[in-house]
Amino acid sequence: MPATVSANFLGNPETEKKLRARVEEFFKKYPDDWRVSIFGAQTNTVWELKVTASDGRKEWIHRLHGEDGGHDIEKILTVLEQITVELPVSQF
Repeated sequence: MPATVSANFLGNPETEKKLRARVEEFFKKYPDDWRVSIFGAQTNTVWELKVTASDGRKEWIHRLHGEDGGHDIEKILTVLEQITVELPVSQF
C-alpha cells in the first residue's frame, strides 16, 4: 500500500509535490501502511526524514543536509532503500 507522505517547509512547493509522489511510489512495494514525513526548517538547511513502520512500533529518523546534497530526491530514495533493505516486499 502507498505510504502517507507529508512534506512541509522544504522551500519549494513543486519539490514537495515531486518528493511526495516519488516516496509514495517507493513504498508501493511494501505491504501495509507506512507514514513518512519530511520537514524543512527556515533557520537552516537540515531536513528531517521520519519513517514510521506500518505497525507503529518501529521508527527511523534521518537528517538530510542540503550542503551535502541530501535534498536531492534520488539521495532521499537511497536513504529509504537503506532503511528498508531487510524488509519483505509485497508478493502482489
